[in-house]
Amino acid sequence: MNKNFLTTFLVLFLVVFVGINNYSRAQSCPSNTQYSSNYAILAGAVTDTGGDNNVQVWFEWGTSPDLNNSTPVQNIYVSSVPHTFCYTLTSLQPCTTYYYRAAIRNSLGTNYGSTYSFTTRCSVSNPLTVSCYASPNPVNVNSPVTFYSSVSGGTGNYTYSWSGACTSYSSTCSRTFSSPGVYNVNLTVTSGSFTQSTSCSVNVISSSQVVPSPIINQPPVPVIAFSPERILPGTIVNFDASRSYDPDGQIISYKWEINGELVSSEVSFNRALASGTYRIKLTVTDNQGASSNKEILINVGRTVYLPRTRVVTRTVPVQATTVSSRLVNLLLDKSYNVKICSKNELQFTLVNNTSVNRKITINVEGEASNWFNPQSKTFILKPFETLLFKWNVDVPCNLKEGDYEVRFFVTTPGANYEYSTILEAKSETNFLTPILGFIGGIFSGWNLLWILILLLIIFNAYLWYKIFKKKEVAAA
Repeated sequence: MNKNFLTTFLVLFLVVFVGINNYSRAQSCPSNTQYSSNYAILAGAVTDTGGDNNVQVWFEWGTSPDLNNSTPVQNIYVSSVPHTFCYTLTSLQPCTTYYYRAAIRNSLGTNYGSTYSFTTRCSVSNPLTVSCYASPNPVNVNSPVTFYSSVSGGTGNYTYSWSGACTSYSSTCSRTFSSPGVYNVNLTVTSGSFTQSTSCSVNVISSSQVVPSPIINQPPVPVIAFSPERILPGTIVNFDASRSYDPDGQIISYKWEINGELVSSEVSFNRALASGTYRIKLTVTDNQGASSNKEILINVGRTVYLPRTRVVTRTVPVQATTVSSRLVNLLLDKSYNVKICSKNELQFTLVNNTSVNRKITINVEGEASNWFNPQSKTFILKPFETLLFKWNVDVPCNLKEGDYEVRFFVTTPGANYEYSTILEAKSETNFLTPILGFIGGIFSGWNLLWILILLLIIFNAYLWYKIFKKKEVAAA
């Protein structure tokens, strides 16, 4: 075989390998910057390298155009332009404007892109809702009547102040009236930094008056709206009941359930969902105690069916994605696709269901736990915060295709939870797969690129040795 051909093949092998590796990373980035209330995926693109395709890229960002922060530097090889790159910022503040720009550096110098901005979405976790009503109504002179409050949201702890025709500092106010007429009361409720006021009335009649026939209360009408319409696993979904109405009064309470579990008592709420089908139930109650409910079914992402041929034979239970009794939730897909002999980036969602800042630690165990880098993560989540985060997974080269179990142990003060899922390991479908698998099986702990460079140096040293030996023979 021609020696020059072998040398050229090894050089091309290195270039193609690096190109494919960086291509797969570029494909995982969005084409434009995306953001929510507490995270953002910054996206940039290399449009010209000036001839030096080995570049370093990063982002500069901050809450002012001064851009006081920088993301870690990424070393990439640009095989073709434009080449997309990205970085995920987490723990951002809601309702806040952030500025950013992309940067690139190679042997020719450093260039910066234009400065852009975005404003994270605003979210009010628990708005305070207050209403009141009198019972019985109407009421006879010198007969007791009670004014009732209906309160939701806020911090869950309330102080009451009744004024006007009835005074009290509890959740109800009772009294009798000696004269007929319409009497008005005012109610002010405070919960933490929230304060809301409302009013209601009672019609007091004399015993000689004819009491009109009671009016039959019409029940409220629940209306469910949600967005976006197409929901991918981990997407934050907004459920909204603001279009619900009561034909002869007002709605005073809302109750949302997902798969039979109570998740919110607000007009609207946000929740990230993993793959699967969910039964969403909304129950609304009016100011006279009548209730109505409505249910819908939504499907998130694709339904995953595990193949019949499996490396592991035990069945891994799918964890519930929204459990109101849990302090925190880790939302998982039923399974994740990973490529053998490559770096993979998996996306997960973590939810704080409590009204306090919460420290959360996640540890990985199971037959695929050593693929995760690192094997433990710690987060600080704000009250009712939903955090989308990514985890790097390095799948060994000498691995067989199949399904591998992984377990996540979530620890937070006062509670420990366990979750499980499946990693579906598959081989890359290109002509380099057999070579990479063979070399990776032998040197699984080495960096493959350095191994190939070492082989190239050894091969060229062998060629020079052969040439030198031929010259010695010719000289003899």
